[in-house]
Amino acid sequence: MRFAAILAPLSLAGYCSAWAQQGGTGIWVANNVWHRIGEIYVHEACTKMGTQEFWRSGHCAYWADGDGHITQGTCRRWGSAGVDIICYPP
Repeated sequence: MRFAAILAPLSLAGYCSAWAQQGGTGIWVANNVWHRIGEIYVHEACTKMGTQEFWRSGHCAYWADGDGHITQGTCRRWGSAGVDIICYPP
């Protein structure tokens, strides 16, 4: 019975898409993860929160580490074919 109680929460932890609003600045901050949307890999910071939509330009911010450091940048095309979308720091 204990095994089942531990296994259920772990199975839900396979996918995490979380955003948080940074106090004082009002900037929304994403996790430092990538998502495949169709044939494109998109950094979570370049997605529309809670959707499968993304943008190819504009401001982005993500948690750089577990200590609360935030990296801010601009969404832009990346990769050899220019089809992946990255949050590129200035």
